[in-house]
Amino acid sequence: ANGSGKSAIVAALQICLGIRASKTHRAHRLADLIREGHDGPAIVRVTLDNAGADAFKPERYGSRIHVERRLLPSGSSALRLYGDRASASQGHASSQ
Repeated sequence: ANGSGKSAIVAALQICLGIRASKTHRAHRLADLIREGHDGPAIVRVTLDNAGADAFKPERYGSRIHVERRLLPSGSSALRLYGDRASASQGHASSQ
């Protein structure tokens, strides 16, 4: 149905998984996606099932992989990947 937020959900998934803001047609920069007046980062998190024959490094990540992207007011972002077997602080991070 119109106005139900389907495209907003797709944009959030795209942003979390690393797409540039301009590709979503919702913002020119990542910082534009942070609510106006909010002075901290915006955090987008997606949890993926990681089971079965196609599981990615299940001995390292366990049955779920968590992808987290922090959007900073400066326009930069930090991407973190971690699983059930590691806490968020033990995850793999990269800055963009």
